[in-house]
Amino acid sequence: MLDKAALVAELEEVRRLGYATAPEESLLGINAVAAPIFDAQGGLLGSIGLIASIQHLGTAPSEDQLRALLSLTKAIGQRGSSVQDGSEERG
Repeated sequence: MLDKAALVAELEEVRRLGYATAPEESLLGINAVAAPIFDAQGGLLGSIGLIASIQHLGTAPSEDQLRALLSLTKAIGQRGSSVQDGSEERG
């Protein structure tokens, strides 16, 4: 993407949705969806991306795929927050 205004608009949409998609952007027949992992204070811990063939991950991810991805990022963020503040036992 070369247009700054288009990039800003896309980033705003990603923030609004809570995830980003990349349908066949890197390779024909392959789609991707990714979501950030935030700690309890809203700091970025990382992200998780799902990459699959178009038969298994559509241009627009299904509600089930999004629900699974977003619940996973939330759970990891909560766990990461408890590790950071020392409230989780280390084994």
